Parts: sequence; C-alpha cells; structure tokens
Amino acid sequence: MRRIENNLIPAARQLYIEVKSGVPLFNAMTSISTNYGEVSEEFKKIVSKINGGVSELDAISEASKQSPSFKLRRLLWQISNALKVGSDVGTALETTINGLTKDKMDDIEKYAHELSPWTMIYMMVAVILPSLGITLLIVILSLVNIPLTPLIFPLIVTLLAAFQLVFLNLIKTRRPRV
Repeated sequence: MRRIENNLIPAARQLYIEVKSGVPLFNAMTSISTNYGEVSEEFKKIVSKINGGVSELDAISEASKQSPSFKLRRLLWQISNALKVGSDVGTALETTINGLTKDKMDDIEKYAHELSPWTMIYMMVAVILPSLGITLLIVILSLVNIPLTPLIFPLIVTLLAAFQLVFLNLIKTRRPRV
C-alpha cells in the first residue's frame, strides 16, 4: 500500500495532464503503466483487462474494488464516476489530486508536530543525561571512595549507541513518504 501511495500523486498528475491535453483516457493510462512502480502495476492490470475486451468503465470499477490502497481506490472511483456520469474526467482528476496533495501535506505537518517532543527526548537521553550522568557518577564514586571499573565507560557507550539506533529507526518508520 505504501509503495502504491508513494508514486500515486506523480502518476495521477501525468494522467491529468494527458487527459486535459486531449489524449484519450486509455492512452493516458497506458502511458502511466510504466515508470511509477506499484501504481504502474495497477494500471497495467487495468490496461490488460481493457485490451482483453472488458469495457473501460468495468475495468476501472473492478480495479477500484480490488486495490489495497485507499487513495488509489479513491482516484479510480472518481474516474469511474466521471465516466458513468459523462462529466469531464480531467476535473475529477484535478479534484482528487488536490485532495491527495492536501492529505500528504497534512501528514507532513502531523509528523513535524510529532517530531518536536521526540527531539526533546533524544536530547535528554542521548546528550544531557550521559554528560551529566558520567560527571555525577565520577563525583559520587570519588566521594564514596569506590574505584571506577574500566568496564563502565564502554558499557555506557554501547548503551548510548543502542539507544541511538533504536531511536533513529523509530523516527525513520514514522516519517511520511514525500
């Protein structure tokens, strides 16, 4: 689903541009059936069904029901409805593209708001806590007259490295695809 939605907006824009410039819908779908990853694969299925004798409307309707991506289903549903009603497919595509773009912008803004607290947590755990913690550890152990073992510093560095790897992986998985 993520791979489909990653290339959906550029593919939909090309489809929109071609339809608005007078290219028939079938030819426009054929042209986006390459170079757009998983979106191209979905459109290849539609094009092959149409080439096999299924009507354009039926092929698009069937693909909209079977697609794993809600956003692609919405795009195909809009095209299908425009064909059923006989309205301009370009207008339906434009409206859908604007909606998809707004959704993408909302995801990016949500991620930005979510990232601020994570940045604070990272600064506390990976920067402030180790520097102050090691200083306090050295001071307290010297006051109590307990010797520092040589194992403590590599252990701290290993724990910090593990924390940073886990934290970076967490941030990477939460980042929206642009």
